[in-house]
Amino acid sequence: MSTVATDEQRNRRPGRIHVTTVRSLRRITPRMVRLTLGGGDLSDFNSNGSDQHVALYFYEPGVELPRPFTSEAARALLPTARPRLRRYTIRDHRPELCEVDMDFVLHGPDQLASGWAERVRPGDEVIWFGPSPAYAVAPAT
Repeated sequence: MSTVATDEQRNRRPGRIHVTTVRSLRRITPRMVRLTLGGGDLSDFNSNGSDQHVALYFYEPGVELPRPFTSEAARALLPTARPRLRRYTIRDHRPELCEVDMDFVLHGPDQLASGWAERVRPGDEVIWFGPSPAYAVAPAT
């Protein structure tokens, strides 16, 4: 049986904003796509265990994002440009390639993240914050 991890058991590293690009996409089922995101911005990304999630930032079309895009830059856009956030679980992390994989269920083109996942192409930029602290499975399980 698994147990809820205490704060001491979690590998707590503060999340931060990552600016990545879509490296590839693969249809897993007719209604699910796996995106591989990568770039040098992931060189210090630390996978902190199972069940870690990140928040993807979705800004309205036409919002000009400052460069470099940082937490401070995101806050400076408020309140005029507020992103909508959607949370996703990291499926795989390949630190040697500076890549992560995320799966998206395709609910339809009129849904925020689902519609985006249907339209996105390799080379497109993806901005996200994370990772969250992970759920730690007790060693005896």
